Amino acid sequence: MIRQLSIALLAIGLLGQAATANAKDYLIEVIALRHTAWGDGAPWHAGVLLPKVEDAIDLDAPLLPDGFERLGTGPALADLAVTLSDSSQHPLLSYTVWRQPGLPRDAGIAVQLNAGQVLSVSDTGETPVFAEAALGDNTASEGLRVARSTAGALLTQNVEQVGQLHGTLTVTLGRYLHLDTSLVFSEDTAERSAHFTAHRRMRSRRIHYIDNPLFGLIVHMTPIEEPETTVETNG
Repeated sequence: MIRQLSIALLAIGLLGQAATANAKDYLIEVIALRHTAWGDGAPWHAGVLLPKVEDAIDLDAPLLPDGFERLGTGPALADLAVTLSDSSQHPLLSYTVWRQPGLPRDAGIAVQLNAGQVLSVSDTGETPVFAEAALGDNTASEGLRVARSTAGALLTQNVEQVGQLHGTLTVTLGRYLHLDTSLVFSEDTAERSAHFTAHRRMRSRRIHYIDNPLFGLIVHMTPIEEPETTVETNG
């Protein structure tokens, strides 16, 4: 399935040449898609896991940190997003575009992602117990809480509206661009979910694909070159 999607990306000429990351600001495009034919092997956990989003910014908020701006579309992935919106095998969950500064690795600002069907869940305050064999390293999942569907919960306080795919994306800049993700994919019934984390080193102006058994991310980062200004002098 990964090979088929890679071939499709090549066919429309999206896998371009790499370029160094040296601009001040970047335009980030992220497509989230769902795998309808997969699911086996996912580290399922009962209930809906809630990743840390308290310090992440909501791109739809009226006030954003300096340099951040929510955009409607981008130059690289807009056509692919339209194509995936009609796909039955890889249906589109979201197409998110924003502008941000090239922040250093130790000063990254996470962006919230809420994609797909909206689920109403109640935070139980429980701490999930993870199987070492399923996730390998439990440290990446520290701080997660468990929520239950409000339809089946005895108590419905602390109700949250979360997307079927929700969590955070963090873009930072070192010698290369870096993308760190902490995302939870939940079933439509909100009875179980799976938490995935990933770190990917990237180059600008190139398509990157992050995949797992339940969903995929297609990411493109375009450096924004500010026009040079000239000062005229009278002599």
